[in-house]
Amino acid sequence: MTVLAIANFKVRFKPVCNLWFLFAAAAAYFSTSISAYYPPRIFFGFLTIVGCFAAISFWRPVLGGTLLISLGAFFGNHPGGRFMEIFDILLLVATSGLLRCKGRQENPATIPRLYTIILSIFVLVTILSFSGAYYLVESFEGYKIAPIYFLTASEWLPHYSVRVAISGILCALFAALYLSEWRTLESGSTAILLTGTFFLPAGLGLLECWIPGVGRALDKYHVFLDGYVDRAPSHLADLGWLAPALEFAPNSLFWNRSWFMIFLVSALPILGVALTSLRPLPLRRTLAAVSACLLLYCSLVTGARAGLVASLVFLGLLVIGLSAILRKSSAPMWSSIFLGLLVLSIPFLCYFPSMRPLLGQRAELYESGFKVWLLSPIFGGGVESFGFWNDTVLRSLGFQRTYGSTHNFMLQVLSGMGIAGFLFMTYLVVRTMRICHHWLARGERLAPALIWAGLGAILAYGAFQEWWYLRGVQLNFWLAIFAPGILSERMLRSERNAKANRGKARGYILGGVAIVIIVIAGAVSFWNSKNLKERYRIFENVGHLERTDQGLRYPLLRGDGQFVLKGPDGQETIPFQCSMPKVITGVPDPRLICRYESVKPEEAVEKLP
Repeated sequence: MTVLAIANFKVRFKPVCNLWFLFAAAAAYFSTSISAYYPPRIFFGFLTIVGCFAAISFWRPVLGGTLLISLGAFFGNHPGGRFMEIFDILLLVATSGLLRCKGRQENPATIPRLYTIILSIFVLVTILSFSGAYYLVESFEGYKIAPIYFLTASEWLPHYSVRVAISGILCALFAALYLSEWRTLESGSTAILLTGTFFLPAGLGLLECWIPGVGRALDKYHVFLDGYVDRAPSHLADLGWLAPALEFAPNSLFWNRSWFMIFLVSALPILGVALTSLRPLPLRRTLAAVSACLLLYCSLVTGARAGLVASLVFLGLLVIGLSAILRKSSAPMWSSIFLGLLVLSIPFLCYFPSMRPLLGQRAELYESGFKVWLLSPIFGGGVESFGFWNDTVLRSLGFQRTYGSTHNFMLQVLSGMGIAGFLFMTYLVVRTMRICHHWLARGERLAPALIWAGLGAILAYGAFQEWWYLRGVQLNFWLAIFAPGILSERMLRSERNAKANRGKARGYILGGVAIVIIVIAGAVSFWNSKNLKERYRIFENVGHLERTDQGLRYPLLRGDGQFVLKGPDGQETIPFQCSMPKVITGVPDPRLICRYESVKPEEAVEKLP
């Protein structure tokens, strides 16, 4: 109802497009702000890359966007790794180029009106998520806030939530701009380039499996970027003969095998987007067949169990989408409904003792996700803020987890954006799947079948992993969500008809009611988060417990804070105030450490590994 209400207001996108220079200025600012953190030679090389990419993006915006998408696998190491922040800057540049193109009067490509509304609602829900993040925002007094700390933030930092929120808005905006331009494009060469999103990392993984030395070379690449590489044996050890050149599972351009598979799955709908501009039918069939075989092969040699499940879901849905009989029946709809219900039910299995062994470590992660969601259930505690609240609240409850993620997309959204964000994302997914069903029923085959099956694989993988950890994956996610609606002409026609039939008076009334509800819910969410201390003990402005030669200690950060100790009568909250911080941390550490507090081993609530 809220979406329909807001849809009655005129949403004009041209003024926003004319502000492209603000995005370009932000890219220039962030580019120059990191100069102090890299040697001059590397920094000037970095500026050269950004400058060349800017020239391409403003000369041919779709080409620049295609390069950003197809080369996203090169930024597959975890946030905080060397050079990983370049992707965010290039995303700003590419978005600026597309906005400039959209702002021209002669440009016929427009974003469908409903998607400008969806973008507006997403921005609103993202901002409202921080109404429940009082202590997250306040904690910045204890951290360094130079741009580099946001660009390289790890998931336990408060910076990370802000960074992912802004990146999410940028990715969604870029996806809508890029796809609306793609809809008018008839370029086979650009489409072939876009298929590199999937085939580049998959091809490198294939070489890694069959050519000795490629894996070791890629290990050096990962160590250079991150300082380490996570090589793990395959869960399907009996299939080791499929990768004769490797002792462990392949990682390709990613620091571990799981994110290799996650990126491949996220790139599947983009293959469908590319096929919409490829005309030779034999070429389209060949690309679809090779991609399906490569995905199955990679899922077997990596041995990532969730990746194998997602691959099988993709292949099953692809068969349904390509089958003339099943495609025109209710099979696609019921397949999507069954998959959606199954994905939504999996996190709740953590509350059934008989199912916890099946979930393994994820059982505790899921339970943690629900606990964090209940801290601020309406709008959440800040986009992708589980790591921060895990480190702030769950630590004092003795329920802290090693990972800064719930490893579940539903809980990721619930804990970060609350029930409002969950309902919004559910609406987007349901609408996207329905459009895919209509597109399939219209008689087209390869492109919509690939996009629909890829979306199903994304949903399946989302039951066991989050989707917004890597920026390349986050961008692929929004491209997959927006592609069917923007590329399907049937959707555009139905949208125009619906727009003509809606009444303005009802829209203004519903819009006013929606605004009142949002203001009240936002106030309740803020009040709830402001009084969090009354319900929970909080590790506020306190670093992790450290072991030294003299014993144990807590680093206390600048500003007001509190930590928790074990006392004779249970846990005790110890408040502190540090107003004169000393510069005792180096450049890589984002914390402003004021002093250290000694802790007796028997008093420590936190458990050291």
